[in-house]
Amino acid sequence: MKNKGSLFKLLANLGYCSRKEAPSFILEHQVIFKNKKIFENCDLVPDSVDNEPLDPLFPLTIAIDKPVGYVCSRSHSEGCAIYDLLPPRFLRRTPLLAPVGRLDRDTSGILLLTDDGQLNHLLTSPKNHLPRVYHVKLERPLKTSAATLLTEGKLILNGENKPLKPAKLEIINQQECYLTIYEGKHHQVKRMFEATNNQVTDLRRIKFGNLSVTTISDGKFKILSAEEIKNLVATEAHAQSV
Repeated sequence: MKNKGSLFKLLANLGYCSRKEAPSFILEHQVIFKNKKIFENCDLVPDSVDNEPLDPLFPLTIAIDKPVGYVCSRSHSEGCAIYDLLPPRFLRRTPLLAPVGRLDRDTSGILLLTDDGQLNHLLTSPKNHLPRVYHVKLERPLKTSAATLLTEGKLILNGENKPLKPAKLEIINQQECYLTIYEGKHHQVKRMFEATNNQVTDLRRIKFGNLSVTTISDGKFKILSAEEIKNLVATEAHAQSV
């Protein structure tokens, strides 16, 4: 496959090295095209680097299982950053990877990152209603009246002026449930249960659209295929039409 730019530029854009480091990088590492090592700048796109498939060119979208204690930021001022869970080269890519929405520091579960701004906007726009499923543990038993309030589409959060869209609730036991929401308001799940005079003690997002956290391991990541992204967008389109 031909590269419209140079190999040096390609490797730098993918974060493997800087443009300045590229000449020595291809000599010191196994940069392979059709089973042959590349030794100099060229217009080829390698098949692999150091026995691993070349990272996807733009766009790159990944799903991670964010552990508790990590923040959706590049800064370490608040603790561990989600980017610490990724290969360092991902942080050096051009364009940069950005989280698709946020998960709180004390919330775990599936989180997407992408360098595709259009896809990010599509998946986070308040006009769209991509389902997000959370496993929720509560401080006190969930009352029947509270369950009704969460699912009837009349709950107005503190500081808001419009009711939330109806949520889907699946009771596991008195203090544990699955909650599916179709919006992404700030601290929404916690605020919903606070409105019922209860507190969330543990929160884990187990699904984002049609993507499940079970496909990745805690603290690990998965590069999404073009087909997975297509299906995710199709889920968003379906949710918007409902």
